[in-house]
Amino acid sequence: MRWLYRWQRHVALTSLETAVLLGLVSLLMLGVGVQHWQMHQIPPLSEQLHTGPEALPDSLLNAAQTASPIAAPNAPINVNTANAETLQDLSGIGPALSQRIIDYRTAHGPFQSVDGLRAVSGIGPKTVEDIADRVVLSDGE
Repeated sequence: MRWLYRWQRHVALTSLETAVLLGLVSLLMLGVGVQHWQMHQIPPLSEQLHTGPEALPDSLLNAAQTASPIAAPNAPINVNTANAETLQDLSGIGPALSQRIIDYRTAHGPFQSVDGLRAVSGIGPKTVEDIADRVVLSDGE
């Protein structure tokens, strides 16, 4: 308590003023401590484990249900069953060309060979050569 007496004499405070000042500083420190505790409070375990579908916003839940499975970057693509979006993963195949492949496949049936893709307007020998290693015609090939 000697340090308090020296400080009190140095700043010229009475005992009452010192007591009030110490009370205010104590309240300030208590407030800072409570605020820190509230900000860093860990949620109850029951809230942490609640991960069912109702825990997700509707938009995320709908996106997860409607999303198509993601293929591996260099996975083979079956041109006889692939949708337009999957066909666009092939080098040189854009939205218009993928739709033409699907239209041709619908009108003429499944492709019998990779070279059969040349019959689609816009696909030439170079495109067939570029995509040949990533194209399959059925699940067995």
